[in-house]
Amino acid sequence: MKLFDYLTGKTELAHPLCKACADEVINKQEQMLRIQQEELRLLSEHMNHLKEGEEKGWCVNSNGGHTENNRNAATDADDKLQVEYHELLRELHNLEEEDRALDHKITQEKLICEEKEKQLKKL
Repeated sequence: MKLFDYLTGKTELAHPLCKACADEVINKQEQMLRIQQEELRLLSEHMNHLKEGEEKGWCVNSNGGHTENNRNAATDADDKLQVEYHELLRELHNLEEEDRALDHKITQEKLICEEKEKQLKKL
């Protein structure tokens, strides 16, 4: 049996370990304990941060819903985007009208130029 298999939980020991192997197992178990303690500390900090934010009204609450302040902010942002969207639509409409007017003017200018060219050819 390999020490790695024991450390990863793939096998169980059916015999005593030598001192070097036992020390290795203890070191790995202590390392895993430190990692789990750090994860627990980070999760606790995160939970405290969420609770604090929920009390202040600036974060998502624990059941995944938004607090009233977040809803209001989202609604305000949506309203602003709607206003901007309609302004851009009006601007697009105005630019399309201007484009059509310029196309008409260009067409008229071409006709005038063609008439002048015909008159010049007659001379």
